[in-house]
Formats: sequence, C-alpha cells, structure tokens
Amino acid sequence: MSRQFFLLLLFHSTMLFSQEKLEGDYNKEYGIFTTKDKDSIYFVDKFRYGKGMFCNKASLSSVTYSDNNVTIESPEKCGLIDETGKIILPRNFEKINIVNDAVVRLRNNDKYWLYNTTYKKDISEKYSVISYIQDGKLTQTNNGNVYGVIDLDGNEILKCEYSVVSVYDKDLIIAKKNGRYGCFTTEGHLLLPFEYQDISSSEHFIFAKKEGGFDVFDKKGTLLTNIISKTLKELNDNTLAVGENSRVYMYDLKSKRRISELTYSDLAASYFDKNNNIHFHAYEKEGLYKVRSGFIDSNNQIILPLNYDIGNFREGFATIGKDGKYGFIDENKKIVIPLKFDRVWSFFDGVAKAVYNGKNVYLDTKGKILFESDINPGSMKEYIGFFYEGMAVKSKKGKYGYIDKTGKEIVPLIYDQAHEFNNGSALVRKNNRYYFIDKNGKKIE
Repeated sequence: MSRQFFLLLLFHSTMLFSQEKLEGDYNKEYGIFTTKDKDSIYFVDKFRYGKGMFCNKASLSSVTYSDNNVTIESPEKCGLIDETGKIILPRNFEKINIVNDAVVRLRNNDKYWLYNTTYKKDISEKYSVISYIQDGKLTQTNNGNVYGVIDLDGNEILKCEYSVVSVYDKDLIIAKKNGRYGCFTTEGHLLLPFEYQDISSSEHFIFAKKEGGFDVFDKKGTLLTNIISKTLKELNDNTLAVGENSRVYMYDLKSKRRISELTYSDLAASYFDKNNNIHFHAYEKEGLYKVRSGFIDSNNQIILPLNYDIGNFREGFATIGKDGKYGFIDENKKIVIPLKFDRVWSFFDGVAKAVYNGKNVYLDTKGKILFESDINPGSMKEYIGFFYEGMAVKSKKGKYGYIDKTGKEIVPLIYDQAHEFNNGSALVRKNNRYYFIDKNGKKIE
C-alpha cells in the first residue's frame, strides 16, 4: 500500500469515526476509561493530554515512561479516544505514543511516523521517526543510514546527514559525522565543533573526549576545565567523579583541584539529608559481584563506613545490610532499625516488608512488627503488595483482595485482578468486568 493511499484511507477513517463514541465512564483519578456495555471489552488506559488508547482487550497493558509518555501494546489493533469516549483515531494501529496535546506517534508494519490530531495531518511523511526527547519538542529521524532532527511541526532542525544523532538531552543535540563528534543547541546552532572522539552530557555539563582526557563545558558551551582521565561523571553541579586506574576520586570544579586523596570503585550523589548536607554514596568492590558501600562528605570525611550493602532512599529511609542481616538508616545516615532481618524492602505508606525467622513480616518506621503474613516467603504467585492509603493488595490462590496495616483482610479475596487505592478508590476486575470499589469493598456506581 502506498504511503499516499494509506494517508487518504487514514483521513477518511478518521472522518468516519470522529463522530462515533465509546459508551463508558472516564475516571480522572486513575486516568482510565471503562465501558458500560457488558458485551464490549474495549478498554482505555492512562490518559495523557485528554487522550487515551483503546483496544479490544480488557487488560491494563500500558507502559509509562519517565518522560510522561505512554505506550499501549496489544495483540489487537488500538485507536485513540478523548475523555468523553469520542473516537479520535480508529482502531487501526499496532502501537500509539501520546507525545503532547496534539501529536501522537503511530506504528504500522514496523514503521513509525508522527500525526497531528488537531490538524489531522502527517507531520513526518518523508522520514522514519526514531524517538523524541523528554520534553516532547524534537524527534530523531532517519533517511537510510543517516540521521537528523525535526521538531513536532515537521520543521527540519538538522538535515539527515549524520551517522549518529542523540536527542535525549533536553539542552543539546549530540551528533557524529566523518568519525568525529560535535554538538548543537536544540535550535540547531553549532555548540561544539566536530573534533572530538566522543561527547556525553549530564545535568549540568558536557564531557568532550579527546586524546588523553576531556574538555569539560557547561551547557552553554563555555570551557570550564581540562581533565586527564579515561572516565568522568557528574556528582553535583560543582563536583565530578574522575576515573584513575579503574577507580574514581572527587574533583572540585570551583577550585579546579582534586578534593579526595582516597579513591573508590564508584561514587554517586545523595541529596537525602535532613541538614541539607550533600553526602556522597561511595562503593567498594568485594569480589566479582558483591559491593560494599557507605557515605562520605565533600571533605572526604566518613559519614558511614564503607562496610554495608545500602539501597535507595524512600520515605526518608534506606535499606542497609551487612553479613546477611538487614535494617534501615535514616536521612542522616544513622542506623535506626537494627540489622536483624534476613531481607527487607523499602517503606511504602510507612510500612516495610521484611523476612524474619523465615516468615514475611511488616514493620513500621520504628522497626516494630505490625503483623506476620500467612504467605510463604518463597511464593512467586501469592503475595501482599505495597501499602497505599493504608491498604495493600493481597493475592492468594489466584484471587485478590485488600488488607489494612494490621494484616486484617478488609476487602475479601474475591477479585481476578486488583490495583492500589488512589484517593479512596481502587480498580478491580471480576468476571472480566472492571469497576471501582471503596475501602469497604463496596462498588462505586
């Protein structure tokens, strides 16, 4: 089928379906649309910018990305509706990405293109669309084996003449031509010339690799310093982790000097500190896979010795382990729940799951055991989920319900699928029908 014929067919299909509606309910809190008709299993998941994908499959199957875009994939074709159920695009597409309030990315026959739902027109007809950057302004395009960039009105920012183009930094475009790297502003103005072996970027810096080291620039292209190293990484807006003999040390950009005599396997920034001090998460390898970690400050003073297995912070706490036992530290890097558990998970709604004496238990932020679970810790099919609004999903023998923070089953395990509570309601599925319930298990009409 020719592209022109397909676009003509799309236009007529859109006109045909634009007056049709799916009869159903839109739930603003969850951003989903479910149909009233018991014979229909059209289902819409995760609205963005007032639009949602619908497909002939009653399943939550969307994937939400960090840039707030959503993709839905289904064995059946999918289409697009608004919050009233009005069909914007018919169910003719293999895949749809909602890019912004007007633009969507469509896929058929493994080819992607951009379509403006406001003006009902293709805006990337002569290119194959590869991806778009986080704030949804630009997209990478290709023409054969060369790449370029267009904006979401179809205007050409960079011609398709580069062997590599990266548009994932919201402040610049990195490109490669004739074996060398350079970079542009997002408006297409040359920022760094094509004379580098490689270019990478971080939140505040551009790292331009050359023989023997790096030129470090700010995002406006101003040279800050030159560093002889094989690797560089941003720790914060003033500190870098510099590679030296397969290890790293801290480097201060203001004074342009090394600020840690010791070196580490790796360093990462940690901003979780009640006193607003910036502590650095330091790592040391112990064998091939095992890692020990701790915290140091910007003066290389030890805050927490590098003897532990430390997880990410959540709700003011991070998991910490040593010699096979685990507990929690607070934002000041103090151990506040002793390392006595066989395994621990992060806090959700003030409750953390742990394994203690071979059983699943649930803790409050003081380390007190709230209740003991009746589910085998080794089970992959039965579980208690994380707590939201004082309730957690419980699954047993293929059925789902809800418990409170004492472990009591508040909503019986009678559902085929259940989701977390949000603003007092939860989405459940029973007998292939989706609906909402309150915290007493009563159906919300």
